[in-house]
Amino acid sequence: MASQVGAINSVNALISKVFVQPKGDLADRLNSRITVCILAVSSGLLMSTHFIGDPITCWTPAQFTKQWVDFVNQYCFVHGTYFVPLNEQLAFDDEERKKVTIQYYQWVPYVLALQAFLFYIPRFVWKSLIAHSGYDLAAAVRYVDGFWTSIKNQDATFKCRLAAFEGRPSVYIWDGLRLARKKRSKDMALFYTLATVLQFINAWAQWYILNSLLDSPLYSFWGPSLLTDLAKGDDWQVTGHFPRVVHCDFNRRRPASVQKKK
Repeated sequence: MASQVGAINSVNALISKVFVQPKGDLADRLNSRITVCILAVSSGLLMSTHFIGDPITCWTPAQFTKQWVDFVNQYCFVHGTYFVPLNEQLAFDDEERKKVTIQYYQWVPYVLALQAFLFYIPRFVWKSLIAHSGYDLAAAVRYVDGFWTSIKNQDATFKCRLAAFEGRPSVYIWDGLRLARKKRSKDMALFYTLATVLQFINAWAQWYILNSLLDSPLYSFWGPSLLTDLAKGDDWQVTGHFPRVVHCDFNRRRPASVQKKK
């Protein structure tokens, strides 16, 4: 029996070296850590262009001075732009020309920061509820994981490892059974369920936020529509999805006249 258990432990040690066991559920880590980091870094990088670089570069007439060019860049970025396919001519009617307005580029960094905050809320609620319960669940998991790792790394015989295993974790197993009888410990499952429900609600809230921000008269849902266009090979020059080239109208006031530039 001891040899069989020893063989199982040897195989388990080999598997643990090849496949490192992650701490926590993949969905939880993806929602509360990985996604938060990606959104926060992306928001910081994009927001830096608002204060350091040029978020937009306008093609202005040659006679424009640097001050005029800077003003046009800021004006068009703040007031928004509109998209017209390159194979179509610009219409003279303002309403017809601005059928597809682009109002989201200037809000992207702030929306990404809001998304990162919303993704972190379920984890914050979970940690707050666990702290309120009076039990340091994370420390208990780290202790058990570290103790099990130390057992697997021992070079003594299985008898010594079994004695060590029976000697120390049994105390914590007994404590766990006693804690399970307390009312607050039963709430941990409820806390975890609440955090999971918040993640589900957050996912739908993110969907609603993106569709509201990327509002388009041509599409009801941006995600499936964008994937469908990409699958058909239609790029931004045809569909207007996140266009690289857009148009902006502004008025230039001169003595005794007002000139409208397109």
